[in-house]
Amino acid sequence: MQNISYCLLFCLPPETLAMKGLTMNCLGKKEEAYDLVRRGLRNDLRSHVCILTHGMAHIVCVQVKEM
Repeated sequence: MQNISYCLLFCLPPETLAMKGLTMNCLGKKEEAYDLVRRGLRNDLRSHVCILTHGMAHIVCVQVKEM
C-alpha cells in the first residue's frame, strides 16, 4: 500500500501536479496548493502548462492581498 501512495504522490506528470495545485488554491488550501504547483514546476521546468499554472497561482495570491 505504501508503494501505491508513493507513486501517486511522486510519479504524477508535472502538468497534473500543477493543475491539481491550482484547483487546491481555488478550494482555499493555499499551502498544499503552492507545494503542488512548485513540485510540478520543479519536475518539468520547460513545460508551458507548469509555468502558466505557477503564474496563475501567483496572480490569485496577489489579487487576494490587494483586496
